[in-house]
Amino acid sequence: MDGMVKLIAIDMDGTLLDHEGRVSEANRQAIAAAQAKGVVVAIATGRSYHGARRVLDEIEFMGPLIYLNGACTQLPDGELVEEIFMPPGKVDELAHLLKDGGTYYEFYTRDGIYRNRDGIEIIKAEMDKLEHVDTSLHQWLESFTERRRNRIEDRVKGRYAEDILADPSIGIYKAVALSSDLPKLKRVRQRAEAVSGVAVSASSVYNFEVNDQKAQKGIAVQKLAERYGVPMQEVMVIGDNQNDRSMMKVAGVPVAMGNAEDEVKQICRFVTKTNTENGVAHAIHKFVGD
Repeated sequence: MDGMVKLIAIDMDGTLLDHEGRVSEANRQAIAAAQAKGVVVAIATGRSYHGARRVLDEIEFMGPLIYLNGACTQLPDGELVEEIFMPPGKVDELAHLLKDGGTYYEFYTRDGIYRNRDGIEIIKAEMDKLEHVDTSLHQWLESFTERRRNRIEDRVKGRYAEDILADPSIGIYKAVALSSDLPKLKRVRQRAEAVSGVAVSASSVYNFEVNDQKAQKGIAVQKLAERYGVPMQEVMVIGDNQNDRSMMKVAGVPVAMGNAEDEVKQICRFVTKTNTENGVAHAIHKFVGD
């Protein structure tokens, strides 16, 4: 196996990061060792640029960054080589069905993340119904809404998803809907999937994400491999969720995390350890060597 892999693309949440959102020392060292052998290590995440860099800067990661599920690709020197917005007509269609669906939702744009005006209230109402059901979900939603309230209003000064639709200068890369009411989420997702020309995926049980159909991790990884002259059979990808499947289907060495969803494991050649057991380092050692 040693020497077969020339490019690695790694997902962040549930893959590179532990449950605290940190990169373990073992994972950091394995990435550095692969890079020292001349392997190109890229990150492929659904996160925004700032959301990804906040964590990657802590480990001084230098490598290509595919973010927003493949809507954007940035090279190590900072050059943005890919930027795919959703067509305004599709955004209007999505905005209408998301509003209609009654979930919390967000639009990811070049100048920040905009949530719907009553989004936090919707999550709170859902949480009240959940009170006695699942404490870990409750805590997660609580910290999520707290982070969102602080961060988003900071960046976009009290403007909301509804306010930017009329502004054609604001390009939208991705929409995300989030709900703890799974039947409701499923209904809204099915409507989103009926919109032509978009790709619908998920990074959690409680959300779904919508991009232009050209903005997918798999397509972005293929373009990156081409740029570096690496054949796809020498590409390894590591992930745990639905939005990683497009890259697993095109890579020669698709690796699922031990904590991955079953449908992800089924399309992978190898299942590594979980994200709390340095699964990324384990996979790199197996396919790139020590």
